[in-house]
Amino acid sequence: AMLAGLLVSVAIALPRMKLKEVEGEINKALTSVGTVLFITGTGAALGAVIQACGVGDALLKVVEGVNMPPILFAWLVAALLKVAQGSGTVAMITTVGMMVPMMAGITVNPVLIALAAFSGTLMGAHVNDSAFWITAKMSNMNTAGGFRAYTIPCAINAVVSLVLIFIASLFI
Repeated sequence: AMLAGLLVSVAIALPRMKLKEVEGEINKALTSVGTVLFITGTGAALGAVIQACGVGDALLKVVEGVNMPPILFAWLVAALLKVAQGSGTVAMITTVGMMVPMMAGITVNPVLIALAAFSGTLMGAHVNDSAFWITAKMSNMNTAGGFRAYTIPCAINAVVSLVLIFIASLFI
């Protein structure tokens, strides 16, 4: 998709700009997007390693010994995975996959577990999160500005949505 976008952009730009100008714009764009692609790829790779190492099975054994609401457990696992490897998508999918074996033994609606996993991925958005860099780089913010404009609102969203999921669990 990115290659197609690049080719279309170059085709549109070439009749209007000199080749050197197009080259300069491509270099600026690659500088911004390179960091994001690197961090996204690294996060996905770490997520695959976490799944392959059996972290999910180890966490299930831990939770068996701790009396914790499944919604909170899904949220915490997703949040920890997100902080560790940066990809919200990988953290959510990994968490939901870990929760599947537990679903037979709990009475919580599976949709609420999935929502809790998604909510947990909003916590801990920082420098290893590609969305953090997209927000910061595309808005011309430095890292501290990214923390203020992205990390803090995401954390607030994570906590508020967790509370709303617990409220919804009273009715579903």
